[in-house]
Amino acid sequence: PGGEQWLKVLSDPHALSDLARVLGASTFLWEDFIRTQYETLLPLLAASGVNGRFSAAADDQARQLHELLDRATNFDEQVTVLNEFKDRQIYLIDLDQILDPGLDFRTFAARLTGLAELVVTAAAGVAYQRLRARHGVPRTVAGLEARYALFGLGKFGGAALGYASDIELLLVYSDHGRTDGAEPLDNAEFFGNLAQLIAQTIQAKREGGGKCRLYTAA
Repeated sequence: PGGEQWLKVLSDPHALSDLARVLGASTFLWEDFIRTQYETLLPLLAASGVNGRFSAAADDQARQLHELLDRATNFDEQVTVLNEFKDRQIYLIDLDQILDPGLDFRTFAARLTGLAELVVTAAAGVAYQRLRARHGVPRTVAGLEARYALFGLGKFGGAALGYASDIELLLVYSDHGRTDGAEPLDNAEFFGNLAQLIAQTIQAKREGGGKCRLYTAA
């Protein structure tokens, strides 16, 4: 199926040049991305992307991810959807970096960092909802809902992410207290569990790839 399209594309010298650059860029792309995402090669070679880009703008990425997560029916599906989306977007950002000679490292790192922020925020949201469903809302001694914030550290915090960079995060929560659910936990344990679940939710594509490292503080 699609044989005529392949013949048309593979007879185009410009398309062959792009194909050679992609497949020759790294062993990682050859052995991992291309083999598992071969269906993307035809549109890749047939066009130069939207406005010269294959990766979507930040607003479009956010919209696509939220739509996918809304269709997921449970936590496991949300984790799968989130990581498939992440891997797909990294692939497209990689293609832009390889095929666009005018794309410098700062722009490349900014796109990766923007994607990481989106993925981390989404992972925190689904992880929090999973824990909240079991343990309830974490509350302060005064009964107010305890808040938390995530801060990027290292290359993530400096918007300098590259290939196989770790995502280092600091989770800070507002106050001590206890959750109000059927299986209550101290806030320290709740937010400690949240940090672990966020890190587990964001999965590396392959061994040796960048990992999510998360630390907590009250």
